[in-house]
Order: sequence, then C-alpha cells, then structure tokens
Amino acid sequence: MIVRRNTGYQFKGVPGYEHQVGIAVPLRSPEATGLPGAAELALLSEIEDMVCSSLEEQGESLMVAVITTSGMQEYVFYTRDPHSVQLRFEEIRKRTTTHEIQLMIKSDKSWRVYHQLGSLRST
Repeated sequence: MIVRRNTGYQFKGVPGYEHQVGIAVPLRSPEATGLPGAAELALLSEIEDMVCSSLEEQGESLMVAVITTSGMQEYVFYTRDPHSVQLRFEEIRKRTTTHEIQLMIKSDKSWRVYHQLGSLRST
C-alpha cells in the first residue's frame, strides 16, 4: 500500500468541508504486487489531474490523499458541496476512457478518514 497524504491538514480539518469523497479507479493491469506498472501509472496521473482540476475548482473540494493498493487507486477529498461533486463526477466519468471510475461520498465532519490515513504506514 502506498499512501500519499497532504500533511497540511495534519492537526485539524477545514471548517465547512464536511463530506469525504472517494474516487476509486480499479487498475486494468496491476503487477503481481497489486500496484500499477509504469504505463498504467502514467494514465492514472492523467486521471488524477483531471479529477483534481475539476473538484478543486473554486476551492470547492480539497484533495487530502491518494491511496494505491490491491489493484486500485483512490483519490480522497473533502468537499463543501457534495451535490456539485456528483455532477462533476459524471462529467469526469464521461471523459475517462481508459479506466472505470467509482464515486463514494459520506459525511465526515471530524475528518476521521483523513486522520486514519495518517496513522497508516506505507509498505
């Protein structure tokens, strides 16, 4: 498992960003380790850029982590507008032709998920 976390939010969440968003991308060709190879990693980087540029527009959502493990990569955000995230996700899904993407949104006012990620050790 590889966790890349934005440590700028280490001590507290951001008021108003009370919903955790997970956008999961199942890998198409994971290596034996469950991680992406170089070619797929390049495609995932393009997806990440597209997701971030859409969701972070006008400070609507904050990317807090990327998790890569067991045949998938997940982008973790906190948002102040979950309805807008759903609409933006549908546009991103239409534009993403190399991978299937999945969306999950849940209330997390205390940023529990973010703090749990901080206690993980990458292996």
